Amino acid sequence: MFIWEQDGNRRVAASRGLSPSWIAAVENVEGPTLGQAAIAARRPVFSVGYPNDPRVGALRSAVIQEGFDTACLVPLFGGGSPQHFHLGTPGAPAAGTPTG
Repeated sequence: MFIWEQDGNRRVAASRGLSPSWIAAVENVEGPTLGQAAIAARRPVFSVGYPNDPRVGALRSAVIQEGFDTACLVPLFGGGSPQHFHLGTPGAPAAGTPTG
């Protein structure tokens, strides 16, 4: 769970199974990302083949290092501005995803 501060900075509020290098990359990334695409669309956005998705932006090397192939980002808004979004962890299927 990431929080956008009023000053525009991002910080991780909660995580499970994410490496410190991933957290640092997300907190310090500049430029367009899949998360920013979800916020702009004001709806969940997903990517299959995330490392090769052009929306990965400057996070590409961190996405590869973390082992993400598929990502779903869900923006949550409070007072009309983005507050949080969620990114699934590597190897964890989304709820309702068939595993067999």
